[in-house]
Amino acid sequence: MAATVKKVPQYCYQCVAGPDLLTVQVDDGVAAARLLQLNDEQMAHAIRLTATTMGGLSIGTDSWAREYHAGNAALCAVNAALAAGRGFTANEDMLEAPRGFLEVFSDRKADVGSLTSDLGKEWDIVTHLAIKLVPGAHAFHPSVEAAANAARQMNVPPDQVARILVSGGQSRTIVRGSRPKDFVEAIHSLSYFVASAVADKDFSWVHVTPEKIGSPLVARLIDVVEADPAPSTVPYMWGWGGTVTVVTKSGARYASTVDAPRGSGPRGIEWKDVDAKFRALMPDSGLAAKRIEQTLSVIRRFDELKRVSELTGLLD
Repeated sequence: MAATVKKVPQYCYQCVAGPDLLTVQVDDGVAAARLLQLNDEQMAHAIRLTATTMGGLSIGTDSWAREYHAGNAALCAVNAALAAGRGFTANEDMLEAPRGFLEVFSDRKADVGSLTSDLGKEWDIVTHLAIKLVPGAHAFHPSVEAAANAARQMNVPPDQVARILVSGGQSRTIVRGSRPKDFVEAIHSLSYFVASAVADKDFSWVHVTPEKIGSPLVARLIDVVEADPAPSTVPYMWGWGGTVTVVTKSGARYASTVDAPRGSGPRGIEWKDVDAKFRALMPDSGLAAKRIEQTLSVIRRFDELKRVSELTGLLD
């Protein structure tokens, strides 16, 4: 595990990432209610109203609908908090009642007690949430980081790579020789992640561009990515950890294991990484360079702001 570094405030982790759509929407509802300074009763109604607006089909995760789900979750959560603040109420047993949230979204009998059993003791915001420092499915990030690390150990060009072996829970998703045709397929392809990292000894936001997705070198390396037939026995503490072994045509082997990726709760994150991501992505929004720097400065002192409009006003 990496050494302790200066951490970004924990609220940033929750703002940027969440474990799944349903939890994100409830989290967003609570966050919006806090920002609106709702009282306890209004907060409870905001959560209930958020629960009754849940939606989205899991099949949509294989298309742009997934991104729509995330945005819609935030929209519904903010609307629920605004409605609660204006006096809207919801059934007090919205979560646990028959036909309520827990019964609808689970195939098991609702265990209400489990919702609060470790309240105040275990914090998923520290152990499982993260800021993505590279694109794509977060479960693939340990493997892509391991692939880049292994590639940096090599002193041979990538066209001398014979096999790329992947260990870890996500290796089960590998479909050998399956080449992504577009952005959506690329961000859901562990083979593409690993092959790109080996090709460039790095993986970043540039790897979701059409030029990289269509790279002949990456395509060839995708064909040699496979689940390791003799997988590593490393006990991954984070659950999504991965080991990648690059085997060259001469038989040399270069391996690296990453338990928790950069940007994850267990490893922490530094402001310089947040700054780099913000500066890499924000130009696509059309925001001028000067305004990007002003916005970044405000984000750094977000918890000191008197009004959120100090931030949103810079984004117009």
